[in-house]
Amino acid sequence: MSLRTRLGCLLSAVLLLTPVLPADAAPARPQVHDLKTNTLDVTVPANTTATVRIPARDGSIDVQEIASGTCHFEAR
Repeated sequence: MSLRTRLGCLLSAVLLLTPVLPADAAPARPQVHDLKTNTLDVTVPANTTATVRIPARDGSIDVQEIASGTCHFEAR
């Protein structure tokens, strides 16, 4: 098998294994609104969920599952 054929087979395998996501399935991106109070809003696209991990000052980590929509978090 020539190098060109092997590269073609490898490229085909990679394309088959790569998931195709719809355009609105972008990951949630937290946006910090107030740096003094350490608050943020997380917006999750429709038909998706996101896991948000927020470190607290006492060393613990809050884990929140968010379905589509917007959630507001405040530091404790």
